[in-house]
Amino acid sequence: MKKIGYLSFIGFLSIILTGCFNKALSTTDFKSKMENLGYTVETSTVSEESSEITEMATAQKDNYEIKFYTFTNSGTAIEFSESLKESWANETNYTNTHRNDNTLIVVNVQEAYKNQVQKDIKELGY
Repeated sequence: MKKIGYLSFIGFLSIILTGCFNKALSTTDFKSKMENLGYTVETSTVSEESSEITEMATAQKDNYEIKFYTFTNSGTAIEFSESLKESWANETNYTNTHRNDNTLIVVNVQEAYKNQVQKDIKELGY
């Protein structure tokens, strides 16, 4: 029985140490990483989209942008993501959301930028 407990503990530690649990980015981290990728980033603490958004940032590059939101809680981030997906039902652009805890990355770009955007979001750990 001790052997099973010991192996479970070792397995748990290996998962943590390999980085399988990504920590949500702060707006400052998002801004810094996106600027390192060549984006121009503007941040704000005021949102007309929802009173549940505490911070937001818009990263712009070429002819597209990626939005980053920090919500008051993860439930609100999920609800916001779902409502966006519903509104994109007939969209021809590449659209996607990436959530980690109470943060959300929103993508709505022309198909031509899809691969670049996916690569950049992967760099963020989302």
